[in-house]
Amino acid sequence: MTTDTARGPRSGLTAGRALASVRDSAPTRDVAPNGNGVLHGAAPSTGAAVSAGDGPSPDCTVSARAGASTGVAASERAGSSTDAAVRTGATGSFDEGLPTSADALASAGAVARSMEALASGRSLVSVMTALTGQVAGAAGWTGEDRSVLLADLDRVIDGLSVVRGAVLVADRDAGAWRGAGDRSFEAARGRTCGVGVRAAGAQVRQAEQLDAAPAAAAAVTAGLITIGHAAVLGKVAATGTAVQRQALADPAVQEALVEVAQRQDAGTFQITVDRWAATVDPDGLERDHQARRAERYLHLTHASTGTFLKGRLDTIAGHRLALALEALTLARRRTTTVARASAARTR
Repeated sequence: MTTDTARGPRSGLTAGRALASVRDSAPTRDVAPNGNGVLHGAAPSTGAAVSAGDGPSPDCTVSARAGASTGVAASERAGSSTDAAVRTGATGSFDEGLPTSADALASAGAVARSMEALASGRSLVSVMTALTGQVAGAAGWTGEDRSVLLADLDRVIDGLSVVRGAVLVADRDAGAWRGAGDRSFEAARGRTCGVGVRAAGAQVRQAEQLDAAPAAAAAVTAGLITIGHAAVLGKVAATGTAVQRQALADPAVQEALVEVAQRQDAGTFQITVDRWAATVDPDGLERDHQARRAERYLHLTHASTGTFLKGRLDTIAGHRLALALEALTLARRRTTTVARASAARTR
């Protein structure tokens, strides 16, 4: 096994852990008044010790308000500027003559946190860039090393989906996107990122579902469950019946279901949650079933080039149709097999 620090497996694993570290060490800056009315704040974390000067950001990333300096330097400047903004004397007035209102303090804290988040984001980009080169020789690693790095990457990717979801919901609710002439937030997202409306819509739906199930989202970032598990709960929390949404809004219920999710894969967990939802609101389940039955249709079109089948069936009817087609296929195969055996005996 190679130990080359630029390309070797240990370098890739180290960068993978650094990526996880940046995600886990979400830097915060708390500002609070002491007993004398003088404000104090903890020094901001500078995140991972990684250079963040990666050139201009694409449209779909937030541009750091730090000019040409690195993200970490931007965080440090935000910390020092906030310290200046919140320093007060015995009279409670700012050194700079700013008002001492709660709104002003909240604004200063928000600026500091946004700068630190931007710095962490730039650090993530740097780690990702480093990993790109480090995994080039992954074919020569041991299976164990690849598994370790893949587990780290899976957790980071899922966790960052939660982080992105939180920012997307905040961006949608802020409404700043309306000024660009886009018909919807999904259209604005698809345009600025270049992914298109459909992919952007999927991102926004995922973000809304995670926002509706905060316990599940927190479990994802903690590495307890996958984003697939969280999506199962989020879908019920966001689009279930009123009774189901109310039941899932209980933090204790979310935590209990998260515990179940830790023992099941996402597919099995989907079945478990479907059964739970049915027991919580059986009347709603029946209404949904009848609504789907009312939407059923099946069209057969015969043309010179063949027969075309188009339709929509409820789950039960679809299952019955599948069984009928399988039975016909098996019968045809048996007939063909018998015919071939008979022909072989007569030769």
